[in-house]
Amino acid sequence: MEEDLKEEKWYPIEDNIFHHYYNLFYRINEDGETATIGVEHYEDERFVTTIHCPQFVDGYLVTNLEEDTFTHTEWYHRYHDRLVYAGDIAYKFKGKENKEVSIAIKEGCVGIADKIFSHCSGLTSVVIPNSVIYIGNYAFEYCSGLTSVNIPNSVKTIGDSAFCSCNKLTTVVIGNSVKTIGDSAFSYCDSLTSIIIPDSVIKIGDSAFYYCDDLSSVVIGKSVKEIGYNSFKGCISLHSIFCKTANPTSHFEMPNDETILYIPIGSLDAYIAIGFEENQLVELTDEEMKRRIAELKGQQI
Repeated sequence: MEEDLKEEKWYPIEDNIFHHYYNLFYRINEDGETATIGVEHYEDERFVTTIHCPQFVDGYLVTNLEEDTFTHTEWYHRYHDRLVYAGDIAYKFKGKENKEVSIAIKEGCVGIADKIFSHCSGLTSVVIPNSVIYIGNYAFEYCSGLTSVNIPNSVKTIGDSAFCSCNKLTTVVIGNSVKTIGDSAFSYCDSLTSIIIPDSVIKIGDSAFYYCDDLSSVVIGKSVKEIGYNSFKGCISLHSIFCKTANPTSHFEMPNDETILYIPIGSLDAYIAIGFEENQLVELTDEEMKRRIAELKGQQI
């Protein structure tokens, strides 16, 4: 954490009641509305038996904790084989990584911390309540037993590599408040067959769906302004991309020569102008676009 403080813009939390044991800091998250808390450790911190995780800092809702924020405390070490919460944040999972388990995150939780379930191959299902706003970086990476996930309408951010290498994940439903899909968020999800990116999404990160081998169809919502580098690279089965916006602002590399990009009628010139090849573009009427997308939604149910 001490090295991170030098590289990123962190602000001290002045009303930290445990200032004799550690200094708390926060940084503003990419959404500009929420914050992540980190810590500068002291040796005596190990004697801390209770922790205080503020709900807000300087008006920013706290949705994430740095990985080692409270891990040196006695408070943390007294928990065994369970999901540990710090305030309204699901902070750490202290179960065995390869033991089969289903998790229901408690109602009222606003954040799923970075790396919380990373490499938990025994995690077979997770229920995310409609209070969670942030799903952390690497939160579920390499959860090879996870087959489906329903991201509720409360979530606004899906972090970098959040579901990376969940190679049995076949179904993902993304709620209609998500604004950002992070870099490599679903990369190497080999079994994922289709994805519907809702109209709320503004940014799709670099390599977001990198090498999703079985991905055959994608819907890109009408509000997307940025599609990152290599977002769909290596998606060898991807034959249909439905892009709902008539005013594209972001070009992305088509995964193969057979992929067709379906676009709103009257938008052909706009897509060609930002670099797409005409032979891979097909215009659809509003009615036809809605019908094709409805068919994909039916397949996800």
